[in-house]
Amino acid sequence: MENPEEVVASYLRKTRTGQIICIILFFIFVSIVVRLTGGALSIYAYLLFVPILAAAFVYGWTWALLTSTAASFIATFLLSPNGVSFNSDLLDDFFVRFAIMGLVGVEAGIMAQRLRRETKEKELSHTSLQVKLQEMASLRTIDRAIVQDVDVYSLFPEIIKMVVESLSADVGIICITDGKGFQVAASYGVPEEIRREMEGFTICGEANRFWTQPRLITCRRLEDKAFCDWPDFDRLRQKLHLSCGCAVPLKVGSHHFGSLSLFFRSPDALDEGVAEEAEIFAGQVAVAVRNNQLLEEMSSLTFDLVQSLAGVVDMRDAYTGGHSERVTKYALGIGEELGLS
Repeated sequence: MENPEEVVASYLRKTRTGQIICIILFFIFVSIVVRLTGGALSIYAYLLFVPILAAAFVYGWTWALLTSTAASFIATFLLSPNGVSFNSDLLDDFFVRFAIMGLVGVEAGIMAQRLRRETKEKELSHTSLQVKLQEMASLRTIDRAIVQDVDVYSLFPEIIKMVVESLSADVGIICITDGKGFQVAASYGVPEEIRREMEGFTICGEANRFWTQPRLITCRRLEDKAFCDWPDFDRLRQKLHLSCGCAVPLKVGSHHFGSLSLFFRSPDALDEGVAEEAEIFAGQVAVAVRNNQLLEEMSSLTFDLVQSLAGVVDMRDAYTGGHSERVTKYALGIGEELGLS
């Protein structure tokens, strides 16, 4: 069972109503202590708590303490009931008020820091949850291409968009390689005039070191010669001020299909966590691509088998009196049912 005192304390610290109650109690406490010590505060002196609390909530308890010093001086020597006076007899009142106002300011500053920290933690938690939801949606789209008869290449634009948004990248590119060069299959964040020139063209040369390697590659300086050999990407880098990036291979076993590349403007945006998340997406995409290739190979083999059977039956046409034509039609019907062209 929770301690009632802890419950009340937690309520006063974490709820807006509780914080207002604390501030009111501070004012009451100030009035009682000042009266008991023989001092007096005018209505204007009470208003000096406003800048103290403002400094506490905006700048923290250090500034609140400095503001409390100034407020105590003003309340004691400038707003006293006897008018403006710098009598040394008022020093006791000054120190009492400074202690009280400083206590209010420090407590308010600590409360403000706690509130800012809790708010930031909630914002980070909310952002993290949104990213995870985007990642789940992205992986679900890729899974659909794996388990269903869906052309994975047609999903590349949607996939790269979700990956870029999930990992807070600025540019994303999916490339397909044949071992000698590569083609840009899809991209996101690339200006239209550059995208039209990039997509569909095979690039060869030094640039292949980054785009066609069957292993994870990260680059902290995109001014490297490996990128400048590809003029379209070099123009993209300069136009969007890209500073770093990584290329994750699309690979299943010994089968290497291409790469999923992400690029960032901020040099600090690329870290191990981003690379690990990108590898997860790339692994799913690679499985989908390989699954698509296997389906195409299976369809091709099945069609070749049907054609071979039909050819063998045709050779016996003279001995079957036209029966082979019916068998051929039947075989072609099977092929159509299988979705073969």
